[in-house]
Amino acid sequence: MRLHFVVCCILITCGCQSQGPAGPPGPQGPAGPQGPAGPQGAPGSTGGATRSIVFRDATGAFVGPGLLGPNYVDAQGNFWPLDIETGKFTGKYVPQVSVYFAGLDCTGTPYLDLSVQVTRQVFTAYGDPQGTFRVRPDTLASTPVTTVSYRSYSGCSNQTFQINGLPPASTLPNPPLAAPTVNFVGPIHVTLE
Repeated sequence: MRLHFVVCCILITCGCQSQGPAGPPGPQGPAGPQGPAGPQGAPGSTGGATRSIVFRDATGAFVGPGLLGPNYVDAQGNFWPLDIETGKFTGKYVPQVSVYFAGLDCTGTPYLDLSVQVTRQVFTAYGDPQGTFRVRPDTLASTPVTTVSYRSYSGCSNQTFQINGLPPASTLPNPPLAAPTVNFVGPIHVTLE
């Protein structure tokens, strides 16, 4: 009987040491404290310097930024086109724009199509008196309109256009713009700086 008792104890002890199936995982514990900062990384590469196109006169004097060709920028920020050869403002290179009309034969409400004319670029309109200079105000938005005639270098023509129109009176500053007096020495050249 003793032997039976010893065998039972051995079986019970061995049976107690066998593993059953794993239970479900427990809930996630709280986050631990933040670790120490890592080492500083290597410095990045040096970027290239930004360069701009500018115009200078024959003496190296700054004329203006490389926007829209050689221009003098006045105190109000208006761009006046200069003669490349002389470095002077002659009026010869001021853009002229057509005037469009709501009626036939250049009658009715007039409009300017300034969709390609940037603000602050001085221009004139066909039919303006000599020395009249216009500029589109910074915040003046155009309106789509249908026109049936226009005035250009060749006079009045009847033709229908869809344009982004502005009233001509809105482009005449008060007081009127006066041609600048500039003393650059020609020829003007472009430089990358």
